[in-house]
Amino acid sequence: MTLSPEELQRALDQCSADPIHIPGHVQDFGVLVAIDRICTQITSISENCMDLFGRAGTEIVGQSPDILFTEQQLHSFRNVLSHSTIKTQREVLPPKVVRGRSCHMSIHMASDQAIVEIVPEPLQGHDHGLALSQAQTFLSTPINDGDLVPFFHEATERLRALSGFDRVKFYQFLPDGAGEVVAEARHADVDSFLGLRFPASDIPQIARTLYAQTPVRVIHDVQGSDSQMIGLPGAGPLDMSLAVLRGKDPVHRQYLENMGVAATMTVPVVVDGVLWGLFAAHHMTPKTVDPNVLVAAELAGKVISLRVQHVLESRRKQAHTTCFGIANRLFVVDDSKLAVDQYWTAVKDELAAMVGCDGVVMMLGQQVMSQGDVPPMDACRAIPDLFATTVDTIVSLNTLPTARPDVDWGDTAGVLALRVAGQRDVTLAFCRNLVERSVRWAGQPEKEVTVQDGVPRLSPRASFSTYIESSREQSKEWTAVDIEIARALYDALYQVLETQDEMRDNRHRMGLMVHELNHRVRNILALVQSLSSQSRQGSTSIDGYAASLESRIVALAGAHNLMTRADMRGVLLSELVLLELRPFAGELGRITVEGPDTVLRPDAASVFALVIHELTSNAVKYGALSTATGRLMVTWRVTEDTLDLLWVESGGPPVADPTRSGVGRTIVEESLRYEFGGTSSLQFLPAGVEARFAVPTDVIVDVDIVPRPSKGGAVTDGKVGQAVPRGRALVVEDNFVVSMQSKAMMHDLGFAQVDAAASVSDALQALDAQEYDFCLLDMNLQGALCTPIAMRLKKDGIPFVFATGYGSDAFHLVQGISAPWVVKPIETEVLRAILDTGVKPMS
Repeated sequence: MTLSPEELQRALDQCSADPIHIPGHVQDFGVLVAIDRICTQITSISENCMDLFGRAGTEIVGQSPDILFTEQQLHSFRNVLSHSTIKTQREVLPPKVVRGRSCHMSIHMASDQAIVEIVPEPLQGHDHGLALSQAQTFLSTPINDGDLVPFFHEATERLRALSGFDRVKFYQFLPDGAGEVVAEARHADVDSFLGLRFPASDIPQIARTLYAQTPVRVIHDVQGSDSQMIGLPGAGPLDMSLAVLRGKDPVHRQYLENMGVAATMTVPVVVDGVLWGLFAAHHMTPKTVDPNVLVAAELAGKVISLRVQHVLESRRKQAHTTCFGIANRLFVVDDSKLAVDQYWTAVKDELAAMVGCDGVVMMLGQQVMSQGDVPPMDACRAIPDLFATTVDTIVSLNTLPTARPDVDWGDTAGVLALRVAGQRDVTLAFCRNLVERSVRWAGQPEKEVTVQDGVPRLSPRASFSTYIESSREQSKEWTAVDIEIARALYDALYQVLETQDEMRDNRHRMGLMVHELNHRVRNILALVQSLSSQSRQGSTSIDGYAASLESRIVALAGAHNLMTRADMRGVLLSELVLLELRPFAGELGRITVEGPDTVLRPDAASVFALVIHELTSNAVKYGALSTATGRLMVTWRVTEDTLDLLWVESGGPPVADPTRSGVGRTIVEESLRYEFGGTSSLQFLPAGVEARFAVPTDVIVDVDIVPRPSKGGAVTDGKVGQAVPRGRALVVEDNFVVSMQSKAMMHDLGFAQVDAAASVSDALQALDAQEYDFCLLDMNLQGALCTPIAMRLKKDGIPFVFATGYGSDAFHLVQGISAPWVVKPIETEVLRAILDTGVKPMS
């Protein structure tokens, strides 16, 4: 069936939307059990449980898990479920013996369900050490930074020896999502796929996501039937994304059958959280894999992923170093065309050599520079248009004549372009010419399509015989390494251009700042001259004149220091007030300063500094701050239109209205009105001076200045009280991972110091050495009950809470001692509620 591009995309989207992670059934080589988060109820189980446990699933679902697992096993479950990685990887548990047969067990979390997988081990003994030792050899396998293919050839040989499959191949994914088999190990009687490509549509996006999450996946019998899940009534489907036993998808099963494969195992190579490559093992007959081999293969996959990521990061680092060198030589803080032409001449050959290409083009605005074989000038100017339909900063095409038939590209068929938008719009493009090109596919890449209920669906192709696709309208493909270099170039150019644009802006701002500084200096000199003249008029002696002038200049200097510390963007009103008042604070509670964080414009800060200084000077000489009993309260608020400040003195000497009005009173009453159109009210009431000010809110600026601790409360000698912590806590826990997480939780709950002990003896020694305010006590410590520790805590009157992995019936284990308890995995808010309610010392 021939589809339009839109119908094909619809079919691909439908394929990617299939919920393969919730199949509702499992493969029958093991049993899957789902339990609630705190391990108190079995919520679902696979139908084949009868074969292993001798009990029907309908009899098991809804029951307590202790009908299948021992108390110690459930305790282990709860401990492991506390691990931070439990939702992203399976944890291997000690083997379980069921009806005389040893079974491999693993556990992980999916949503709010604990997923336990139980897989019987082979009846014949297996050399576990051999499997693990083979996995460890991947650490010592040589790896070449320049060429990873030899490493993958050896890796496929080792994985085949480890697993016993007929064929192991390694797909490396290409930039377009297709996969190419770059390495293979196989039995002589099995067909080879080495060098063949598989289209991106062979692995839908949802399957790629699952492969990246699942460290190993196995299908032991492609044609075998699966076992259905039996769950609680009304329960939704179970998420089996990480489950090894996850049931088969019908499309994938048909795909494998068409390939002649009866059993398969896949091990992903994940780099930066993305599926980078995939080991696929195939067997021509059904094959049940020893679960210990699966563990070894999983370990091998993680080791390989880490080693590949290390190589790629080394490549990136080298590419970034080279690219930054080129970018720094290509662009300088110079806007002249002559300079750009000169620097382009110096680096163009080096640029062309970084990526295998026939030519390279750079466009700086409308200016076009080139090197080598590039498209005609009009076509070069059309390259930035390739970014019009994408948000990405990198575009790679090897079919330019097909993608843009409206442009005459000359001999150019491929382009790898990057664009840096900004003050200087830069586009850099590597060009490749037309070549006759052949690609070897594993069967025709086009999918067969069927229509079901009016929806087009893709079907697996029936043949995987080599199919050769030839083309004369394409260039050589851009590789992942080519694109990685382009991204490194983009990063380098972006950072260099951004830094240089910022330097250019700073240079402009510095010029403005010099003009502003000259303006402010002239204003300050004029202000000092005015203060000198007015201070002289209000003084009766030389000493009085000098003291008055000096104090006002000091007030201005203090405000100026605050402004310069805030980079001249603004000053916190609270700091301005405290600058004047802190020297006169005296005893605790003498002065109170309250108000929201408010940042004043620099010019407003200067005027407020003078006003606060005059009020403070008057209070120190004649008002509330002139006696030990006087009190002062300074408060402010911000309304929609105004900043309102209130100054109230009390407890000082009796107050009378002054007989004359000096320069200080004039500053208080007139300066804010004159400068900013505000209002001022100064009253000399019998109880003390009261001043009210209101100024428009445009004196406030919105800048990020870290506020000093002066939001409210009494002003003291400058020392700031700290929040009182809960004290020192002891965590007694024998599981290291759980212990580390419990310590972090206790710190989050406010304990300043948290110690840990893993056994009864360690805990008793800690109690001998330190005084504690609280203890989180695990009931079971390396097989021993915590009774001696609980008795010691009770004797010393130290509050404590039991932590248990046994569930709600665990209180009977430590008889005669009553204390709150929490069930693992511990929830922070549950423990916080107990602490906030108050844990009383045991009596």
